[in-house]
Amino acid sequence: MIVLHCYVPGVREDDQAKCWEALVPVRARWPVLDVEVPPGADLGYAWAFRRAWGKDTLLNIEHDVAPSVELVEALALCPEPLCTRPPGGSPAQDAGQVCWLGCTKIALGVQLAVPWAPILRPWGQLDVDLTATLQQASGRYWHVHKEPLEHYHHA
Repeated sequence: MIVLHCYVPGVREDDQAKCWEALVPVRARWPVLDVEVPPGADLGYAWAFRRAWGKDTLLNIEHDVAPSVELVEALALCPEPLCTRPPGGSPAQDAGQVCWLGCTKIALGVQLAVPWAPILRPWGQLDVDLTATLQQASGRYWHVHKEPLEHYHHA
């Protein structure tokens, strides 16, 4: 499994510091690919996904979340091909109808079933388009985990 961690330098650095801290024990167990996305580089997030796509199961951790190592382990060990820990508690999210990439696992098999080119979208659209495309390709909703997750963007 590859942990993908995209971050934007100089943006909400206090929140990002919490993510960097949460990644310390994660790095001891899994490879983490830190990708700097320059401010204003709308396609930078998509290109980071492209860089890791199709190489191994992918666990995305956005710069403003702080997952516990227990959550990362639960996602890593889960047999479901699409897993997430959404921040909210909406009925749609709880049912696995997710448009969120903040803390998600995408199995290699699902990645290989989805061609990358149509998914090249700006940051604000990538989550909606990619989660829907993966859900359609796999024929299933996202498996929702309930382990605690701190999400600082809306705090």
